[in-house]
Amino acid sequence: MAVRLGARLTAMVAAMILLPVAVVLGGTPAAADTRVDNPYVAAERYVDPWWSASAAAEPGGAAVAGQPTGVWLPRVSLIAGTASSPGCARI
Repeated sequence: MAVRLGARLTAMVAAMILLPVAVVLGGTPAAADTRVDNPYVAAERYVDPWWSASAAAEPGGAAVAGQPTGVWLPRVSLIAGTASSPGCARI
């Protein structure tokens, strides 16, 4: 009886492991037809209008005002923004 229970348990565990693998490997080949070489070819970089206006207001800032920027958030409280920085909540 213990041997049968162990065999059933092993079969169930194997099925639970192999079923998701079979689903992934058995996906439709049509999905491969929609793949493109570079999905970023027509992508545009984001220029933050708030940052761009702040940069343009500085002497010589117009040279960099149209450049894309990144946002560094060293603490969660900056997501909502402050009086001097709008944060990410405005997006």
